[in-house]
Amino acid sequence: MLGLLRSVSKRASTVVLVVAVLLGSTGAAALVLAPTTASAGVTPGVKPDFVVGPGDIVPQQFSQPLIGSAEVKSKPDDCRNNAAIGLTCAAHRIKVNRTADKSFALRVVLEWDAQGDPSVAQAPDIDMFLFDSADSSFDSTQIGGAGATMPEQLKIVPAQDEYDLVVQAYAGAITGYKLTVSYTAGAGVPAGGVTPDIVLTPHAPPFTKQYTSVIAAGAPAVAFFPDACRNQPGYQELCDVYRIKLNRNHAKDAINFVVVQLDWTPVVVPAQDLVAINLVGHPVPDLNMYVYDAPNHSLEGIGGTSIENVPERVGWVATQDEYDLVVQSAGGTGTTYKLSAFMTDEVFTKPFELVDPLTGKPIVQQPDGEIAPAPVDHSVTPVPELALAPVDTDNQIAGIGLGTTEQFNADDLQLGRQALRNTALNADPPSGIVLVLMLLVAPVIFLGAGIVVVRRRHSAIF
Repeated sequence: MLGLLRSVSKRASTVVLVVAVLLGSTGAAALVLAPTTASAGVTPGVKPDFVVGPGDIVPQQFSQPLIGSAEVKSKPDDCRNNAAIGLTCAAHRIKVNRTADKSFALRVVLEWDAQGDPSVAQAPDIDMFLFDSADSSFDSTQIGGAGATMPEQLKIVPAQDEYDLVVQAYAGAITGYKLTVSYTAGAGVPAGGVTPDIVLTPHAPPFTKQYTSVIAAGAPAVAFFPDACRNQPGYQELCDVYRIKLNRNHAKDAINFVVVQLDWTPVVVPAQDLVAINLVGHPVPDLNMYVYDAPNHSLEGIGGTSIENVPERVGWVATQDEYDLVVQSAGGTGTTYKLSAFMTDEVFTKPFELVDPLTGKPIVQQPDGEIAPAPVDHSVTPVPELALAPVDTDNQIAGIGLGTTEQFNADDLQLGRQALRNTALNADPPSGIVLVLMLLVAPVIFLGAGIVVVRRRHSAIF
C-alpha cells in the first residue's frame, strides 16, 4: 500500500510539474480566478417614498421635525433606525424608472419655512445629501443640495434605479418640509421673456464686452438668485445678471464646453494684521461669478469665486441651451469690468495632412468635410528627383568594421592587419530540420531531464 501511495505521489508531482511548465510557457499562469463583486447600491427592501419616470414631477409635504446638528452628515439607515439620530435627519428612498436618454436628469428641490429673504443665508439652514449606497454619498459641491439658502436643489443623471435622500438640519429647527422630485429633460432657466445678452456658438470668435456698473459688496459667500438681480428692487446695486444662449452641437460625439472670464482692475489692500509681517492681502473689489442652470440652482465646482484670482474664470460642459450668469462682489465696490466668453464642441475636424495612397498626391479638405486629392497644377514645372547615392563603396565608415565591404566581402576580412573579423560568409537560412530540432526536440529533452531529476529527488526524500 505504501509503495502504491508513493507511486501515485510521484505521478501526481510529475503531472503538476508538466502542467506548471505548460502554463508558464503559454502565459496561462497569470490568470487569477476571483469572485466578481456585486455593484454598489442602497440597502435593499426599503419601500420607495418617491417613484418617478420620464417627465414625472412629484411634490410631497412632510411634517417631521428636525433639529440642527452642525457638521454632522448622517447615513440613511441611521436616520431610519436610530431614534436619537432621527431627531436631526430623515431618509427617503427614491426609485427612478430610467430612460436611455441622458438628457433626463433627477432633480430634488427642498423647501421649508425660512425667515427673511430666501436669497441670503438662512436660519434654520437645512441640507440634503444623495446616497448611491448605504455609506457613500455624492459630493454636494458637484450636484448641489448643501448650500446656505432656501430652497436647496440637487441635480444628477441617474446611473442606478434607487437612491437614498437624507434631509439633514444644519442649524436651527423646523417642524416640516417639502420635497419635489422630478425626472425631466431640458429643465433649466426659463427660456421665455428674457433676451440673451451673450450668444455663443462652437468655434466662433470669442464674445468680449466692457461694462460700467456699480456693484456694492453683499453678504460674503452668498449667491444671489438671477430673478432677484433682474426684478427685485434693492438687488440691482448688489449684482448683475446676464442670460447666456448657446447654439450647442447636438452630435453624439460633441462635448459643448463653455468658458467665461471676468476681468477688472483691483487694488490690493493688505489686511491690518498682515502689514507688520509684510504679507500680501486680497484684491478689492473681489468680484465673483455664479452660473445658474435653474432659477434657484447654481453650478458647483466650476470656479469663479476665488478671493485671489484676477481675472476669474468659470468653465462647464453645457447640457442645456440657456444659463444665467450672476456677477456680484464679495468685498469692495466695483464700477467697471469686462466679460469674455467662448464655446467649443471638442470635435476635431478630419485630418488633411495626408497623401493619396493611389496617386501619391497631397489631399485637401473639402467644404463638406470630406477629403479628396488636390488638383494637379500642370503649369508648374515639377522638381526633378535626386539620383540615389551609390552604395558600392562606403569609404566614410570603412576601417572600423561597419562598412558594407568589410562585412560581406570575403577577400577583405583583415582590418588594417590588426584584427580578424568573424564574418558570416554563408547567408543561407537554416534548414527545416534544424528549426524543428531547436524549437521542438530541444525543449522536450530539457523537460524530460527536469522530470527525471525531480523524480530522483522525490525518491531520495521518501
